[in-house]
Amino acid sequence: MDIRAQAQRALMIKWEESLGSPAAITVTVDAIRPHLSRWVQRRHGVLTFRLTQVLTGHGCFGKYLHQIARREATPACHECGAPIDTARHTLEECAAWDPQRRALVAVIGGDLALSSVVRSMLGSARSWSAVASFCEERRRSARGCMADGKFSLYCDPLLCSPAEARVGLREACPGTGGVTSG
Repeated sequence: MDIRAQAQRALMIKWEESLGSPAAITVTVDAIRPHLSRWVQRRHGVLTFRLTQVLTGHGCFGKYLHQIARREATPACHECGAPIDTARHTLEECAAWDPQRRALVAVIGGDLALSSVVRSMLGSARSWSAVASFCEERRRSARGCMADGKFSLYCDPLLCSPAEARVGLREACPGTGGVTSG
């Protein structure tokens, strides 16, 4: 084994160990850790901004925007009214995403638990693409604007004009899916 391969193997072992620490226990880590070597060595698929949001739950989800970003008044789903909007809710439950979910399930199968989704993504470029397409579609209609006149991370500047973004209400901005920013 050459030096580079030894270093990569040592890094992979160290990475797997650090992901096992209690501080790193999350749904995302639990889904990727068993497949870490395959994840790193895969030859297909790229991690887009929106795919990463769905995989980590950090993004335009009511729970995250309410508890972490403090940009929403409640953690509720603006799409279906469920009391808590999470990545899992969007991927597995939200009725507003049934058509997109059906298309996703047709490619990757019916188990939408994150660990199964990751396993499917690693299994083929087609599955990866189907998951990424679902995430891109979900994010396209779940963005909003901030009232400070700057585009937020969850506002699409290609769909919102600066004037619309400054209004501070998602209803006023076509790039937000018609939801309020709280």
